Amino acid sequence: MDDRCGAECATAVQRKSCTKRACSGFRPACQALKALSADAEPRVPHEMLATPVSLAFRNEATEPVQLFWVDGLGEEQRFGALAPSARLEQGTYIGARWRLRTSSQVHPQRRGALLLEVRAGILEIGHCACEAHASTLSPYVPIHEPSANTSTLLMVAALPVTARVTKWTGVTDEVLGTLSPAASHGRDPNASSHLLLSGLVDGEVLSVRKANGGALLMQHVVGDVVVTDCSGGAPKARNADAAAERRRLQRTRSLLERENDVLRQQLGRLREVDLNAFGALPEAMLLEYASQAHKVLTQLEQNPAARMLNEPGGPRKLRDARSSWRDEL
Repeated sequence: MDDRCGAECATAVQRKSCTKRACSGFRPACQALKALSADAEPRVPHEMLATPVSLAFRNEATEPVQLFWVDGLGEEQRFGALAPSARLEQGTYIGARWRLRTSSQVHPQRRGALLLEVRAGILEIGHCACEAHASTLSPYVPIHEPSANTSTLLMVAALPVTARVTKWTGVTDEVLGTLSPAASHGRDPNASSHLLLSGLVDGEVLSVRKANGGALLMQHVVGDVVVTDCSGGAPKARNADAAAERRRLQRTRSLLERENDVLRQQLGRLREVDLNAFGALPEAMLLEYASQAHKVLTQLEQNPAARMLNEPGGPRKLRDARSSWRDEL
């Protein structure tokens, strides 16, 4: 390998500095419409473009926004409006283009300004250095509500290296698949630069890392598409007390899950006991089982998250708490 080739190869594998949005799999926000539409579209298999998905838009800007779908001719079709703090769920399909624009009555000169453009259901994975934008996941446990809707995402990669896609379970990273560089597709029929993920739940954290070395290329939290003011680019400030309460709920949940595991093990051992000989069990053992069961049930009843689910609007409150954690990534 000569010096020129060595320099080219080093450039090819060197990761670039990317924005926080790019490290989440999203396109940049607040670009001029002409510049944004000129970006190269990711290559998506034609058969996947008809896959139905649902998008949830959340307006964290300080003014109302208008939602538009871009048709096949590039024309914008108005689909609705979101007041500040409002949320809107919209059925669509993978690859559909959606735009959010200002509808300010206070500043007419800014009316119609582009805030965001998204490709529905698509996460674009670049060769980015994302460690600076990543959050530590070890304290975080995804909250799976019984009635939670599931979503589908298509990862599309433009990488010079093979990458591994994982999902954080609350304890460890579960491997979901692999993304390969385009150059390897001819040599390996199973190699692919795209990966379709279904059954995802809001709050789950997806990561993409180099297969060799584990360098982070993307970290994405499944959830709403958030639009913010372009002037500051950050969501509205949230109450510090709410953040502290969220962390306390996470710790409480982890503790209860560990105690539930202990109880399940004890109940499993109890199921193995011959019921005819149940009366022969030591009284101390029976009292211990009863004590453990009472303790866990009492904690579950006192769990703020459990109480919140049973309150009017409880699922929405839990979703907002989870979304506030997501915004910190």
